[in-house]
Amino acid sequence: MWLFNIFRRTTQQVVINHLTRMERGYICVAGIDLATLHHLRLLLRRERLKTSLLARHGGPFDIGHIVALKHGRPKPVPPHVEDCLVPLSQITVIKVAESGEYWELLKNISRTSLREIFGTSLRQLGASSYGTAAGQGEASLGCLRLKKRPEIYLGGSPERPRIRLRLTDGELHVDAPVTDLRLYGEDHCSPLASRVEEIKQKIRTSQGIILSLGLTRAFAVAPEQPAVHWLQVNNLHFQEKPVWRLG
Repeated sequence: MWLFNIFRRTTQQVVINHLTRMERGYICVAGIDLATLHHLRLLLRRERLKTSLLARHGGPFDIGHIVALKHGRPKPVPPHVEDCLVPLSQITVIKVAESGEYWELLKNISRTSLREIFGTSLRQLGASSYGTAAGQGEASLGCLRLKKRPEIYLGGSPERPRIRLRLTDGELHVDAPVTDLRLYGEDHCSPLASRVEEIKQKIRTSQGIILSLGLTRAFAVAPEQPAVHWLQVNNLHFQEKPVWRLG
């Protein structure tokens, strides 16, 4: 089984489980190293990852894709200890993960506590937002296995709607933005209301839900406020169809 293969460290094999929207034209991609079962966030040396690298445009990236990385170089800077510089020419697609094995992998690496993922530096920042101070934190990526069903909704304003998710791990009660690229239109900025409704139904009926979570790069919401790494929901995964690709 590919899940338990051991690979030479000059070539890493990673299954993508974080595929998130950034500003228009750019994406963030991360996955699980199948040799170590640790998360890696893929970075290019001199440019950012563009939407042209999505599988729908002929690129290597989509949820559940297993990609081979050659000559990756770790670039850990807390809390983004998962960052890894990879030459674009050294990223190739091997195959799409089988649904059952992909779900078992997510279950294997997931935790049931936010603090178990992000450490004690994770703190409340307002009524229901969480994050860490700039440069603080033990990790910036993880998977949370939920016992209580979350609630997805469209917040923001009519002019600038935002997808958000209310969730709890039993200790912390969070209301976080959702950056799952599959829930946005072709511009990767406009929420798809119909897709949000589909996810609502999946949340009501699914036998298992796992969230891919992340901490942002540090930024301040106002000039007088300190910069913070904000907690966000990168992707939602459902037991019935865990490898749900953008296509």
